Amino acid sequence: MLDRARLQEEFSRGLIEAQESERARLAGELHDDLGQDLLVMKSRIDLARRRSSSEAEQDMLLQLSESAAEVLQKTRALSHQLRPLHLDHLGLGVCVSSLVKEVAEASQLEFEVEADDVQGGLSPEGEVALFRMLQESLNNIVKHAAASSVKVELRHHERSVTLTVQDDGRGLPPETPTPGAKHPGHGLHAMKERCALVGGTMTVKSTRGMGTLVLIEVPLSTPRKA
Repeated sequence: MLDRARLQEEFSRGLIEAQESERARLAGELHDDLGQDLLVMKSRIDLARRRSSSEAEQDMLLQLSESAAEVLQKTRALSHQLRPLHLDHLGLGVCVSSLVKEVAEASQLEFEVEADDVQGGLSPEGEVALFRMLQESLNNIVKHAAASSVKVELRHHERSVTLTVQDDGRGLPPETPTPGAKHPGHGLHAMKERCALVGGTMTVKSTRGMGTLVLIEVPLSTPRKA
């Protein structure tokens, strides 16, 4: 049984590493290649609009420029979802706040976010794991919780980093839902597996009609200095 559990853990770890590697590659191509091409296209359209003497042509080129800008924004957002490019440069705290802002703008939910500056001590795998688990938590809330408000906290402690996501929604449904229905518990199970792979723990507290709280704790690879 131990060998089987160890093999399962190694398989899960390898699968996650492969997924993250592919996401990073696709994010880079979207951001650097496609994003750059769209930016050049928009610049040329704007140049043509400025040189045009036809008001009708200017209006048409303005619409094209606005469409290119919209596609560029969507491309950058997709790139960020695949792999937060700022994670390596600005840190987990900035990425958490940015992700919450994006979800808030795309939904009708009221968000409160408090994110410590988590720089140093947390392994790269731990940073990515926390970011992915936050993505999954927010995805569950938007799709299933019927909540009106959400609070997200990222805290940097002496020996660990904690992520808390709390909503005031309907709470988790029974473990055996209607056949064919999507169940948020499936996403929570994947989150627990990912959390365990970086040595962390995850606790879920939910009461029907009173919301859900997800608490994730991931140990620092280097204890924080006082």
